[in-house]
Amino acid sequence: MRATQATTYRTLQYQIQQISSRLLDMRNIATTGKRVNRPSDDPTAIKPILNARSRIRANDRFMNTTDLGLDKLQTADGFLEHVENILINAKEKAIQGSNATMNAEDMNILADSIKHIKDELLQTANAQVEGKYLFAGFMENTRPFTENPAYDPLTYDPADRTTWPVLYNGDANATTLEFAPGETIAVSATGNALFVGDADNDGAVDAGGTDIFAVLTQIEAAMRANDPAAVGALLGNLDQASDQIYRQRAGLGNNAAQLDNARSLMADVQIDLQQILSRYEDADIIKAITDISQQETALQAALSITAKVSQLSILNYL
Repeated sequence: MRATQATTYRTLQYQIQQISSRLLDMRNIATTGKRVNRPSDDPTAIKPILNARSRIRANDRFMNTTDLGLDKLQTADGFLEHVENILINAKEKAIQGSNATMNAEDMNILADSIKHIKDELLQTANAQVEGKYLFAGFMENTRPFTENPAYDPLTYDPADRTTWPVLYNGDANATTLEFAPGETIAVSATGNALFVGDADNDGAVDAGGTDIFAVLTQIEAAMRANDPAAVGALLGNLDQASDQIYRQRAGLGNNAAQLDNARSLMADVQIDLQQILSRYEDADIIKAITDISQQETALQAALSITAKVSQLSILNYL
């Protein structure tokens, strides 16, 4: 009889341990909201769960990269919008200066305005974001534009950068980002293409390109020489300068639109991936709570029976 009671007691103890273990697992499910917390919970679900998690992490990285690219493009666009306004102001002053009725004093006042405009353009071309030069290409720690102390209007040659009034010190490499596997896009424009019309950075103004600093310098010189005809002859160059900035800005705008579309697509994909992960991994919380209640009831019953068996064993011993 005692041997039978001992066996029964051990069986009940084992059942209590099993129930307690299941109860712990169920409470873990309810706490985490996940029905699969380790491979043994559902071996068939592990592979799709790990695959979904991997794709979600990769998608997150590309979304973050895309956000960074959009921020860079938005920043560059803001500065280029300012450049467009600078050139509009310069065109207005140049139109005034092309009027033959202007006297020398008025022309000098206009020349001072053009000098201020050129200084403002130089400051914008050397714009920094978080200590990095925006329009220097990969040489973001190098001030991209500096005035040429050796500039001489009599020896200026568009094909020889050493004669330009403002020198470019950066390179021709626009910043690019990988926004999808194997897909890269430019998120900046280089100062050589924007401001001196030398897109390949070979030291010569390209055919159809415009050295904006040279144009402003020449307009200022013509105004100080009280030469409205020379000012008028340079109005077309200002239009070319504005077109040059517009084309570069439009290119960056197209890139921003492409990134924005990619970002929207990635956000949709992320939702789909989260749903796939949830289907394999997430627990039914209502069912988990019900299971916990049932196991707690079973545990209490097992404990009660075990206590009674233990009492009977003591009485038999006595």
